[in-house]
Amino acid sequence: MRYSVHDAVYGVGGHIVRASDSGPGDTSNARFIGTQLEFVAEWTPDRESAFLVSYSQFVPGSFIRDTGPAETIHFFAVEAVFQF
Repeated sequence: MRYSVHDAVYGVGGHIVRASDSGPGDTSNARFIGTQLEFVAEWTPDRESAFLVSYSQFVPGSFIRDTGPAETIHFFAVEAVFQF
């Protein structure tokens, strides 16, 4: 949810990803950004290593649909961690 209808959606570095006035005709007073579902499986065979597999799905909400392209995003990741 957006705290204010005058706020935007920001990326990791703090840059604006989507604003309520993104372009001509792309205005919205909606607050709902979307829903994200995530599954993570982790295997830790010993103290020095771990292996993770994750799947995320983001379904855009009314604010994203009102202000530009809005497709469901699927993200799959595999991670290996070794500590020494």
